Amino acid sequence: TFTTLVDAQGIGDFEFLIGTQLASDEDTENDTITRTINRIFCKPTSNCNDFGDGITYFKLSNVTNQNIPCTNGYEDFTDNFTINLSRSIGNYTLIVQSKIGNDNERLSLWIDFNDDNVFEPSERLLDNQIISVANANQEFSFIIPNDIPLGQHILRIRGGDTNPNLGGALLNDPCGSMRFGTTHDYIVEIGENEALNSGLIVISEPNN
Repeated sequence: TFTTLVDAQGIGDFEFLIGTQLASDEDTENDTITRTINRIFCKPTSNCNDFGDGITYFKLSNVTNQNIPCTNGYEDFTDNFTINLSRSIGNYTLIVQSKIGNDNERLSLWIDFNDDNVFEPSERLLDNQIISVANANQEFSFIIPNDIPLGQHILRIRGGDTNPNLGGALLNDPCGSMRFGTTHDYIVEIGENEALNSGLIVISEPNN
């Protein structure tokens, strides 16, 4: 046995070479094996087709993502664009839309500030906010701490029906599959520059 710790933070492939060292070993060809571990973010699916639950429009800082499609309830937008946020600004307003609006339709938002691939309660910046009106802009304000690490992090937003009678995972279980709703991931770039809100990016589905 050994007690050496391995730093396997972040996402991607981690290759481990495991072997033995015996002074009297006559066959060294079978002394080692290689194993690869692939670390990825959880990608919870849910039903967003039947009633239109979840986020269909997202605007934050320099990024607007409109006419968001519904596939299996999870969408990865980390390769599409980067949301610029600044510790110097701190206060931000998120604008979203959903096809459903009532007291049960809600959203929560996290940023994985410590990059450990876990969306912890301390990283939740919006918590069970009500989307009260369907197909209309809904504004939600939040503050990013002024001591968070600079650089790129993953932002996760979940929206959906929180009626407990429907079953499925809770909204605030960032890896759980809700009965009705969506989970979306984005890249955010945390900086200090007060001009980081420039450079508007708009993404829209074709023919919309």
